Order: sequence, then structure tokens, then C-alpha cells
Amino acid sequence: LVRCGQPGDPVSQCLQLYRTLLSLYGPAGIVLMGDSAGANLAMAVLFAAQAEGMPPCAGLVLICPWADTSEAAGYDSTRSSNAGNDFIPEALVSRFADEYASAAM
Repeated sequence: LVRCGQPGDPVSQCLQLYRTLLSLYGPAGIVLMGDSAGANLAMAVLFAAQAEGMPPCAGLVLICPWADTSEAAGYDSTRSSNAGNDFIPEALVSRFADEYASAAM
């Protein structure tokens, strides 16, 4: 994983694009959308834009974002009731969450 703020990291690249889109269309003409990891990227870009004082876009569409990587997410009733249908073992999901969250720091 590439840490945010490094040259070439996905958030920085998308933030640069967001700046360009703002200058071309204004915030009312922009909707960000992402699925799964792309949804996380869309959220991260808006958080980064907000931190830099940029206006929010007109809309945000998130499909299946992994928005909660905290330990508490593992106790969600839907996660435990669907564990038998998951493709990735719970231990590996926890490892991914730890790696993902530590990379964002």
C-alpha cells in the first residue's frame, strides 16, 4: 500500500484531478462514485479536499465501501451471520483491515 501524501499515491492523484474538475465544472458539476476500494478512494479524496479547504462535490455515490476497519466492525451481526458465505477467512480480513488502517496513518 502507498501511504497518502506520497507522490503518486492514489489519493493525491485523484485530489489533483478533483482540483482540475473544480476549475472546469465547479462543485455543483461533480459527483464522485466508487465501488469497493474505489468507494474508499472517493471518500478519502473528499476528506483530503475538505482538509485543504476545497468545496465538497454535488454528490457522492458509495457502493460497498469498506468504511469501518475498526475491531467493532467484526462484531456486526450481518458479518457473523454471513461468515459461512464469505470468500475470505475472517483472520485474513482482520489482517487486511490492520494493514489498510496502518497505511493510512
